[in-house]
Amino acid sequence: MVVFRPNEQNVFAAAGIWEEWTSKTTGEAVSTFTVLTDDPVPDVERLGHDRTPVFLSEEDFDHWLLAESAQPQEMLNFLRSRHAKWGWSATIDRPLAPGWEKRA
Repeated sequence: MVVFRPNEQNVFAAAGIWEEWTSKTTGEAVSTFTVLTDDPVPDVERLGHDRTPVFLSEEDFDHWLLAESAQPQEMLNFLRSRHAKWGWSATIDRPLAPGWEKRA
């Protein structure tokens, strides 16, 4: 397993989307979410990962969280232009399985 930590960042967050829906079979309210990803930053790619969560700097949190009426293309452009590309440190507790480099 690899644990990544951003260099010189105390607060960071990944952009995500969520939805709450009602199951047609049980009537239960279900909350779901996903973390948005993009091409990997170099420090992550070098260790064999083919994507990186879209991390935002603290100054961009409100724009992302309060953008309920924004158009999807507008928000996609925002994420691509504001995706924080910090340097990362990694702690590896076991090597990646052979073949990971085929995904790059």
